[in-house]
Amino acid sequence: MECRHGNFWIGLGIGSILGAVAYRLSRTAKAKQLENDIYDAIHRIGRDAEAAAACAEKKSNEFGS
Repeated sequence: MECRHGNFWIGLGIGSILGAVAYRLSRTAKAKQLENDIYDAIHRIGRDAEAAAACAEKKSNEFGS
């Protein structure tokens, strides 16, 4: 029983350390730039989708008339 509890605490400690390191690395300038690039791409895709939908609606109205 003691061994199982010891393994739990060791695993918890290692997981905490790895989580802290991963968080620290995710806050670097390169990670922030990547996050900004991803958000910009998502917004660009949204604008393009809206423009394509408006164009498709316009064409469907032309064919319907």
